[in-house]
Amino acid sequence: MKSTLFFLVFLFFIFGCSNHKTLTVPQIENRQSVKLVFQDGTSANAFIVSKENNQLTYIAQSDHQKYTVPVKNIRRVEALNTYLDDLANPISNAEIERVKSNRNTWGYAIGGAVVGGAAGLVVALPFWYNDVKGIPPYFVAGA
Repeated sequence: MKSTLFFLVFLFFIFGCSNHKTLTVPQIENRQSVKLVFQDGTSANAFIVSKENNQLTYIAQSDHQKYTVPVKNIRRVEALNTYLDDLANPISNAEIERVKSNRNTWGYAIGGAVVGGAAGLVVALPFWYNDVKGIPPYFVAGA
């Protein structure tokens, strides 16, 4: 009994640390990179185009062709460690890191403040020039 328990705990740790994340078909999302394992034993690294009704449309990484298969023909779905673009070409980690940075955050924040302030002044200036209740243009929104 003790050896069986030890064996089960050992298996739990081995399989718990495995690198493959198995997904179910409902968990698949459009534009996701996955490995599809079919009922006949073949597999394909794929970029998911759409999932409608009981059909899955994907672009295969091997030949970059679009295929549509019934969901019942898929045995297993695994998440890929690499990301594929819209034509099922692999995207390098260097490119992902280059685009994923937050270097534009301040630019968007300052641009949004300028556009928002300008829009507020455009709306408020006619009221200010017409001296509506003596409201200065900077306090129109709070009045």
